[in-house]
Amino acid sequence: MAIFKTPPGRGLADGQWLGYQWDDPEIVALDKCRYDVGVEVPGTTRADGEVSINAFSLCLVAEVEIAGSIELELRALDWLYLTWLPSSGYAPAHQPGFRGL
Repeated sequence: MAIFKTPPGRGLADGQWLGYQWDDPEIVALDKCRYDVGVEVPGTTRADGEVSINAFSLCLVAEVEIAGSIELELRALDWLYLTWLPSSGYAPAHQPGFRGL
């Protein structure tokens, strides 16, 4: 795991911070799960050094606000995928799950 600071003077720290979970821990061993942290940046921002840019396709997002334990979060995700999603008429996109930080 690496921790990076935004370079001084770039003014990027005030954007929306998001955590991206690329793997499902119920399928992938925890030590193999990938999780990234990112911040929304202007389209003119360029990657440098060990910082990369990921651009995600536009898509609709289902948002669930949760305040509580990890157990509550897991119950909410189960409800989202097992109850709401099948009856919604939508299908999941091939994108990572993400959460606002």
